[in-house]
Amino acid sequence: MECARPKNTIRKEIFQNSMVYSVLLLSCMALIISWLLYKSEERSAHQILKLHNESTNYIIEGHFSELSNIVESLTQSYCVKNGSTLSEDGQQELINYYQTVTSANNKTTHLYSAYANKLLLIHNYTPPQGYDPTSRPWFIQAIKDAPNVSIGVPYQDAKYNLWLISTAKAFVDKNNRSGVIAIDTPLSIITDLLNKKAARYTTSKSFITDLKGRVIIHPEYSKINQPLQGIVHQPIMLNASHGEMTYKENGVSKIAYYSRVNETGWLLFTDVNKSEIFTPIIYQVIRNVGLLGLVAVALALIYSSLFSQSLSSSMIRLKEHVHRITEGKEPTHATHTFPNNEIGSIANEVLQLTQEALYQRTLRLEQANREIDDINHTLELKNQALQNLAERDQLTNLFNRRKINETLHSEQERFIRYHTPFSIIMIDIDHFKYINDQFGHHAGDDVLKELTLRLSTNIRKTDILGRWGGEEFLLVCPETTLSQASILSEKIRRLVEQQAFSINQGITISAGATEYCLEDSLTSVLSRVDNNLYQAKNAGRNQVIAK
Repeated sequence: MECARPKNTIRKEIFQNSMVYSVLLLSCMALIISWLLYKSEERSAHQILKLHNESTNYIIEGHFSELSNIVESLTQSYCVKNGSTLSEDGQQELINYYQTVTSANNKTTHLYSAYANKLLLIHNYTPPQGYDPTSRPWFIQAIKDAPNVSIGVPYQDAKYNLWLISTAKAFVDKNNRSGVIAIDTPLSIITDLLNKKAARYTTSKSFITDLKGRVIIHPEYSKINQPLQGIVHQPIMLNASHGEMTYKENGVSKIAYYSRVNETGWLLFTDVNKSEIFTPIIYQVIRNVGLLGLVAVALALIYSSLFSQSLSSSMIRLKEHVHRITEGKEPTHATHTFPNNEIGSIANEVLQLTQEALYQRTLRLEQANREIDDINHTLELKNQALQNLAERDQLTNLFNRRKINETLHSEQERFIRYHTPFSIIMIDIDHFKYINDQFGHHAGDDVLKELTLRLSTNIRKTDILGRWGGEEFLLVCPETTLSQASILSEKIRRLVEQQAFSINQGITISAGATEYCLEDSLTSVLSRVDNNLYQAKNAGRNQVIAK
């Protein structure tokens, strides 16, 4: 009697089950890989925004630090303070000097001073009729911020309505008459910088607010002076020095990174549309899932077909063997009922494939690590360059005023903790304006460089030398008493007096020296050393006052 043929065969069931499990397994792997890709791209986007924001921050800080140093230096000038009482020739000479300083810096438009009597001293500019400088935003803000420098005040020119950024400082002359010295930068210089894109993100932009969240500088001029909350339509916490945030602007979701510009007290924001970051990722995820799904189906077909064929052939041989026994016939090929050698062969193949996959993955990881090392090296070089730009004076390569201030704070903290003495020496080139007028500003720059070299090679390794501003230098001397600082100052003065300079004319310096005392603050010790310097100047120059 012949048995009924089964509706399902072993081969068919193995094929169906192996296909379902293979598709599920590879689909899960595809989703996991896609999720890891998504998170990696998200981290990359945040890192790109952060790096772009920080590099822009360094550039802005360096720009306004330079302008701040200029106005700080000019407020000490007798002619600037008393410009309203100078003769017409004296005022014209001061205006010419403003033009010379402006011409030396291609990032500025005008350098000018205004006084309480509504006098404006400015080159190449005729104000409109009825113009009152004391009512202008830069004048009002400088008076308000006195005695500090008022940095980065955006306003529109009264004559041409051009957007400018003012850096200004108020001063008072000996007769208690007030005034303001200011220098303007075109707003377009900063907005061009803010418009630069963060790597591949075309929707990225940067803008600047004050600490209260008021927009100060924006590529879209219409948003200047608007509250940031009115643009993003949500409460924003801006207490940290840097951070990340998400918000909506005109219905568009954005992510942003912000950091504080230390020189100006601003907050610099860099944002990008979320859609530009995540839409390509979504498309890539869908493409990867689809591709891996097709691969899963193909592999499932091949694997299940081969496995079911192998297993079913073994079952067929077993069936033939049993059938021959039930019929009383001699069994044949009994040893091939369950061929263990085939299972072992499959195991070896799987092991070989796994080892190859691991080897290829190791190669990719090593390549990725080398690329990451190259990127990190490049970023390190760029960060070093940005650090040097933020800390060094461009002409002399000495520490700038900002870095010297940090050094003074460190020495003050060391003095407070360990009572370790330190002194400071302020050096000024005698008759430097005459050198510039007689030989030109290039010769004056050469004198500054030559003096820098001689000072740097004749001070101790522990001393820190920086350019304080203009022709003034500040030397911080750790573990140095007043008497030691006086000896060092006199040594430097004689060295400068005895050596020739490239302008074939003798150069002398005046210096003031003082020691930090227990009752001192940095403001008081700097004021004292400045007074010592001016006593040396008033006493005939080419001498040292130490007290």
